[in-house]
Amino acid sequence: MADKIIPEEPLVNLDASNSIRIIEQTSDGKENASKYSMLYMIGSGGMGEVFLAWDQSQERHVIIKTVNRSLPSPREEFYENLETEAKLVAKLVHPNIAIVYDILIAKMPGVIDEAEPMIVTEYIKGDTLEKFINSSYKQEKHLNPNLVSKIITQVADAIEYSHSQRVYHRDPKPENIIITDNGSRAVLIDYGLAPVTKEMNSDYILGSPGYISPEVALGTGDPDNLQSVVFQLGVITFESLTGKRPFGGDNASGEKGVELLNILSVTESMKTELLKTLPNEIRNKVEKVLTKALEKNPKNRYQTPLEFAKALNQATLSLSAR
Repeated sequence: MADKIIPEEPLVNLDASNSIRIIEQTSDGKENASKYSMLYMIGSGGMGEVFLAWDQSQERHVIIKTVNRSLPSPREEFYENLETEAKLVAKLVHPNIAIVYDILIAKMPGVIDEAEPMIVTEYIKGDTLEKFINSSYKQEKHLNPNLVSKIITQVADAIEYSHSQRVYHRDPKPENIIITDNGSRAVLIDYGLAPVTKEMNSDYILGSPGYISPEVALGTGDPDNLQSVVFQLGVITFESLTGKRPFGGDNASGEKGVELLNILSVTESMKTELLKTLPNEIRNKVEKVLTKALEKNPKNRYQTPLEFAKALNQATLSLSAR
């Protein structure tokens, strides 16, 4: 059983001397050298690329994220919404939410040759929960339920705080949770960058297949509703404890997407997976908590993320003395 999550050290030297100066574009179309320099690409995904960069004025590393050009709405409208949301996120102050420093319209010569929106956020030394889940189960281990409960509680607290400020994440998942401070702190990243997924009725929804709630997948529910977030946290908890999601999620459209809507049939497979991984003394309690969090009807779920986190803490309490 993995009792701690220890982030790995960066695999490359974070040296700002070999970097590409970012070119910012002003509202009147003029171009100026930015205070940010790109060091290297960390990764890419559905919403764009992620870079490690250097802020010369503050002498610190930052993360810069670009936005994918394949947008469902007019680009100008999307950029406006993105800028508005980024400014709201920048006002959030919470230990479990990554800080947003800046939003730019910029390019990186030789890497990104056309100016596009870039969000500058806090650089957090650590690895994603997704990485730890994958590495643990490749070694035929599983994460300690107490540790998982602690992570979920921190993420739940961050989400409820941001909702109180009318700022919504819409896409909590292991990939968007960084584990830092020697495994003691979980930080939610990518506020305002929820991927846009084509839904079965040809509309668009915000969130990742495999994590969005059934009502959101159907287009009948609000992704900003706290009961939808409870469902997402239930999926994250299940995946953290078993190494697998409780149902499919490769695609939210077509036949595979139907799996999102049939979560009631997951009960037996859920029991099977939990039997393989959870200690005997908490197995039934945790199963009961997850079953409620993953209810198809949002009215039957826990009504807030922290209510779910509290129930999960209680279910794993008997392991605390071990």
